[in-house]
Amino acid sequence: TRNDDPVNGVTTLDLVMIQRHILGLSNLGSPYKIIAADINKSEGVSAADIVELRKVILGIQTEFVNNNSWRFIASDQEFFDFNEPFPVVENIEITDFTDAAMDNNFIAIKVGDVNDTVADVITGSDNTEVRTSRTILNAVNTAHKSGDEVRMDIRSDDFKAVAGMQFTLNFDADVLEYTAIEGGKLNFSDSNVGGQLASRGEITASWNTATDISAAADDILMTIIFRARANGDLSSISISSDQVASEVYTSELDIMGLDIELRDENKVPTNAEIVLQQNRPNPFTYNTTVSFTLAEASMAKLSVYDINGRLVHRINNSYPQGLNSIVVSANHLNVSGGIFYYTLEANGQTATKKMILLCK
Repeated sequence: TRNDDPVNGVTTLDLVMIQRHILGLSNLGSPYKIIAADINKSEGVSAADIVELRKVILGIQTEFVNNNSWRFIASDQEFFDFNEPFPVVENIEITDFTDAAMDNNFIAIKVGDVNDTVADVITGSDNTEVRTSRTILNAVNTAHKSGDEVRMDIRSDDFKAVAGMQFTLNFDADVLEYTAIEGGKLNFSDSNVGGQLASRGEITASWNTATDISAAADDILMTIIFRARANGDLSSISISSDQVASEVYTSELDIMGLDIELRDENKVPTNAEIVLQQNRPNPFTYNTTVSFTLAEASMAKLSVYDINGRLVHRINNSYPQGLNSIVVSANHLNVSGGIFYYTLEANGQTATKKMILLCK
C-alpha cells in the first residue's frame, strides 16, 4: 500500500471532470479513472466523492477518510463494464512459492487524479503548456476603520466560459480577519473555502460548475467578507499559489493563470483620518513602497525604526490630498536585514506598521 501526499496530481480540474461524469455530460473514458474518482471507496462515483476531494484540495483534510492516496489493481483484471469497474482486485494470491512469480503485476492508480497529471510528477516530464493566458479578477481598494465589516466584491472584465477555478488568497492578518464568503454570479459558499490558515492571512478556494459560466464586467462573481482588526484598506490582498495553485479552467478544460487587481476608489477617508498601507513588497530585499492616504494636503513624516526603537530613516515632506507613495531603499536602513517599524505622522495623527528586510 501507499498513502502519502493525497493532493499530488489533484486540482479542481479533476472536480470539473468528475462532476461532468456524474451528470452524464462527459464520460471519464477509462475504468481506472473511474476507480480514481471513487474517493470514499464506496464502489461508485457520486457527489460525496466531490465533497471529500475538495476538502483535500483546500487543505481541510490531509488524507482521505476511507481510502489510501494510491490504489494498486491487478493488471490482469478484466472489466465487463468499463463504466462499472467494481469490485476491483487489489490482491494476488500466490500458492506456489517454488516457481517465479514475475508475471504478477499491478497498475497504480492515484486517487483523485482523473486527468493523469501525477504521471508528470513520477516521470519528471513536463508536457504542460506555459500559461500565457490569465484571468484577472478585480476589486475596489476601499478604506475601513477598525471593527468595520469589510465586503470585497470580486468582478472580472474578461470572464468567459469558465468551468472552475482555485486559488490562495493572501491578506494582512493584522489588519483583516476573514469571516465568510458569499456567492454572486458564481455559487460560492463556505464549502468552497478552506479557512484553516486564515489566522496567518491565507485562505484557499476551490469552485467548479457543471456548465461553464460567463459574466459581464459589472457582475459580482463573489463577495469575500472580513472584519477589520485595524484602520487600513485592502492593499494587502493578493492571489498566489502558496497553498493551492491559482488556476482557471475553461469549458474546453484548458488551464489559465489567475490574478487579482485592486483598483483605487479615489475616495479619501472621513474625519480627516490618515490611512497607512502595508508596504509592498513585504518582505523585501532592495526597495519597498509605502503608500498612504491623506484626507487633505498636508505635511507628512515617515519614520523607520529598528526593532530596538532606534531611528534609522526619516522622510519629511508636503503631500497632496489622496493616495501618496514613498519608496524606501534597503540602503536607507543601512543593515543587512531585520524587522523594522515605520510610522506616519500627519494632521496630528499617527499610524504604524511593520516591515521585514531580507538579507541579501
